[in-house]
Amino acid sequence: MKNAYWGLFLAAGFMLVTGHVAWSQEKVRFYDRKAKPPKEATITGVIQEESPARIRIKPARGEARTIPVNNDLIEVEYQVPSLLSQDYRKARNRELDFMKPTAAPGEKQVALGEAVEAYQKLLPQLKDEKVKRNIQFKIAKLTANQAESDSAQVGAAIDKLAAFKKEHPDSWQITSATRTLAGLYVIKKDWDNALKTYQDLAKTAGVSGEIVQECDLAIAQVLVRAEKYNEAVAKLNELEKTVPSGTPQAVRLQITKANCLAATNKVNEAIKQLDDLVVKTSDQDLIAAAYNAKGDCYRNANPPQPRAAMWEYLWVDVKYSQNPKEHAKAVFHLSRLFREFNDDKRAKIYEEKLAKELSGVEFDRR
Repeated sequence: MKNAYWGLFLAAGFMLVTGHVAWSQEKVRFYDRKAKPPKEATITGVIQEESPARIRIKPARGEARTIPVNNDLIEVEYQVPSLLSQDYRKARNRELDFMKPTAAPGEKQVALGEAVEAYQKLLPQLKDEKVKRNIQFKIAKLTANQAESDSAQVGAAIDKLAAFKKEHPDSWQITSATRTLAGLYVIKKDWDNALKTYQDLAKTAGVSGEIVQECDLAIAQVLVRAEKYNEAVAKLNELEKTVPSGTPQAVRLQITKANCLAATNKVNEAIKQLDDLVVKTSDQDLIAAAYNAKGDCYRNANPPQPRAAMWEYLWVDVKYSQNPKEHAKAVFHLSRLFREFNDDKRAKIYEEKLAKELSGVEFDRR
């Protein structure tokens, strides 16, 4: 009996040192549209399968659940070995501090820098490939967050995300990493690499049809930014044949077409098309996207009409702020427009709003 107890003691000690436990506490957090009403949900258990298409997790009780990798997936957390859990918690807490809406911009930047540094120190100590991959992903994404306020970090963020894309093409993180990488190429006006990055993601085995359509639409948007309007229109016409009418993607396609019109100095025609979309849809997210597009049309007109653009973005900030991505885009452009108007007081209000209330939200800065 004594030997049996001793064996149990050694086994417990082994699990403590190695970080292996009888039941893993991995977590998948997502927006559950099947719930009534739809809500954010977390499943804790053992992750059995991962791919660019799905994550399958088995909770302690009940059947395994498959979570699609799409825009509703929020976050995945893995079990970290016990000896490293304190270091991981330190990095994670600083990451959460960066994401706090109530933190001052200066505090957020300090927290962000310390989170990146802590994760970088933790990475070489990890053995489990899933955990290592996720920490590498976090470092790359957080470096991209640093690049938002420090252009000197853009190159480092691109290098980290490109490395992740190359090393982990079959991971669930590939969609988010690739989108972020493409966005950084757009910021640098590296149109060729932006196009290739979206094309690579669209061709990735297992990604959802929703993501493929988004990539195709993003390709058209990059072509507009690159002033390749004929190619953009051809791409949009091709997409119209496959995107069901009346769907959110079809509306976003029409929004991109309006941007094409505005870019070729047909602003009035573009605005009319967007106004028609607003009248025809009751989807608040799409209405916000249309108002933002109207702001873009006025802002990118020749000559620019910044005052008209301001009013369109204000509609999103004041009335249609339910979608974080569209709201963040409107607030971002309002902060820049008020700087352009030499209204530093209002510019600062919107800069702080973006940093505090919308921190960590990925949005289109074009």
